[in-house]
Amino acid sequence: MPSPIRVAIDLRPLARGPATGIGLLLTQILEELTPRGFEFLGVTDLPVPPTPATTTIEVRASGPGGGTVRWERNELPRLLRGIDPPPDLYHATWNHGVPPGLPFPSVLSLHDLIPWVKPRYVPWPRPAFLHRWLYRDQVRSSAQRAARIVTLSEASRRDIGERMPGVLSKVDVVPCAVPRWSTIPGSPP
Repeated sequence: MPSPIRVAIDLRPLARGPATGIGLLLTQILEELTPRGFEFLGVTDLPVPPTPATTTIEVRASGPGGGTVRWERNELPRLLRGIDPPPDLYHATWNHGVPPGLPFPSVLSLHDLIPWVKPRYVPWPRPAFLHRWLYRDQVRSSAQRAARIVTLSEASRRDIGERMPGVLSKVDVVPCAVPRWSTIPGSPP
């Protein structure tokens, strides 16, 4: 039997509640891939509430450390480099969060670029111009560092190509599937 594929995965979306779209997608990744030969090790800045998807994996948490950008620049690389033996892959699940100089490849989930394309729809903290700039900088840096980028739609892929043409060759569209527990009216259970 082949050894499992070891994946360090960013669980911060679950630390903020599984009801988010990214949290739901992350839960599905853990539930569907764990029995298929993937071994996950979660990294996060806050404790992750126990769910069936998270109770079977090791989770390493390191306090928020002064905000998202500081945590991604300081704590996240320390957590990832401290994994022994190193994982085969790191999956950044939250549009950014790929630190520089990791000794293993990274996959970035870049769900969409709404904060970049339609910033008026985002409730930015003050000063908004600074937070918009930091978001774009983090997304751009993470996209450049990632070995591969996955996004949910051709529309998002086009947005990525328009704003970061140098990374377009690394982008794969992986649409979301309907969760196994979802029911569609009129379909068999």
